[in-house]
Amino acid sequence: MLLFSDVAQVLLPSAVYLFALLLILAIAGFRAPDRSLLRRLRFLMVALAVCTYIASAPIFSNWLIGRLEEGPAPVVPERHGSQPQARLIVALASGRVRNTVEGERAFLDEHGWNRTIAAINLWQRIGGHLMFNGGPVASDGKAAADRMAEVAISYGVPRSEIVVVRAASNTYQNITTLRDSLGTDRPEIWLVTSAIHMPRAVNVATRIGLRVQQFPCDFRHNTAMGWRAWFPHNNGPADFELALHEVLGNAAYSVRGWLAVD
Repeated sequence: MLLFSDVAQVLLPSAVYLFALLLILAIAGFRAPDRSLLRRLRFLMVALAVCTYIASAPIFSNWLIGRLEEGPAPVVPERHGSQPQARLIVALASGRVRNTVEGERAFLDEHGWNRTIAAINLWQRIGGHLMFNGGPVASDGKAAADRMAEVAISYGVPRSEIVVVRAASNTYQNITTLRDSLGTDRPEIWLVTSAIHMPRAVNVATRIGLRVQQFPCDFRHNTAMGWRAWFPHNNGPADFELALHEVLGNAAYSVRGWLAVD
């Protein structure tokens, strides 16, 4: 569908309806009597309509996601190639805690699943140890990282090759706990995370003195968008929120001095 991805969305309040309402109010404001409230608010209605359009039309969020995902393509070595030092594949966890009939449990979200599968695929290609790092911790003591480890074991990764780090709830903690877990060891580190999240994670690693190889996954940029992308879409704000989260995250980390200075 042009404006909705599911028939059910037609029945729900959405960004599409909000944009249409603001556009109607903006047009009505320019046609209203001079001293009316609607007339005085016409430019505010225009500004709100423009903001809603930018947030809901996929063309804008897709462009921003593409800029955030830009980075060098990884050069992956062969598993049995020369390996002058130990290898450590680090996948940053992503998930949520939910209540179940058995109590609180940590579950992977879509990003977490994509990172898990990418890390397993990389391990199958180059070997080494596999670290799953972070994520929310449930009342049973298990974090999203534990769920990632369980998936890896089900795919044939030996338990002896897996390390789980739970004491991290954001990107900065992910990277600092990684550094602390290394001690004096300096293995070849391969960092696995979503492509949109990779630049911030690598920047933090550089800031604290870690050199990492990038293995991005979970790409969101769509290179096949057509003219329909210029129309507001009910799913548009979710993609815009994803990009905005990363932009604000970079800004906050920069203010705190957690990013490397170019």
